[in-house]
Amino acid sequence: MDNFMQSSGRSIQVKLKTKRNFWAAAAAMVVTNAWGTGSPDSAASVNDFCQNAQQIIASTDIVSTNLTHSMDDSFVQSSPAPYANTPGGNLSAYNGKGDPELLSLTTQQYITYGSGFFGNEYPKIVSCKMKSAEGIQVFIDPSAAGQAMACSDVIADTIDDVFADIPRRLRRFLAFDESQIVIDDDATAMSGPEWLDPFPPTVAYIGEDGLLHLQGKNLIVPVNLPPFVPVGDDKKGVHYCHVPAPSLVERLVKGLAQP
Repeated sequence: MDNFMQSSGRSIQVKLKTKRNFWAAAAAMVVTNAWGTGSPDSAASVNDFCQNAQQIIASTDIVSTNLTHSMDDSFVQSSPAPYANTPGGNLSAYNGKGDPELLSLTTQQYITYGSGFFGNEYPKIVSCKMKSAEGIQVFIDPSAAGQAMACSDVIADTIDDVFADIPRRLRRFLAFDESQIVIDDDATAMSGPEWLDPFPPTVAYIGEDGLLHLQGKNLIVPVNLPPFVPVGDDKKGVHYCHVPAPSLVERLVKGLAQP
């Protein structure tokens, strides 16, 4: 009996010590950014996010001009370029530049922010308006884009970047390792209003399997549509994505945020 009590006591002490070590390490990591070398919570860290997403989505080497929006209204009204020229086309996002057919590859980006444990804001969701692979092939050059990819491929790239920045010696402290993350197939919107409802959408959740699920939401519009479909030329040949920002993914895997 005494041996059992001594054994139980040691077991409890070990568990308490483990918990204390975990929280001490976690606190140190938060304060000193010992988790990695990047600064994913800064706005600058995602300034070129949709540039990279565009290259992934359209399998293109072209680096887009990425326009960032601080107001959701201006983002909603914006369009990626180039596109066919029609009267009344949306040129406001391009500072009054000329014929939209001559515009370089241009992406539109909007960041939704979350609030951290200490009240600090961080990029939570990135919304990208991009040209589809088809759109680039039609409006720029047939050889300028390759295979069409998905928002889920952008998420996979984000996961790779996040884990590349976490030292291996610290990965045992993670709430979710790479094997515990599931990338769901994209949720698909059939129209602009549907893509924006809700805005922003849910891009992360804990499934019944106990795993961390990440999901993008897309809107893909072909270049050629039947004439009775009321879509402006600036909205054709596009591929839109809502995806979790790197800072959200990092916080989720470290247990520093809830979906």
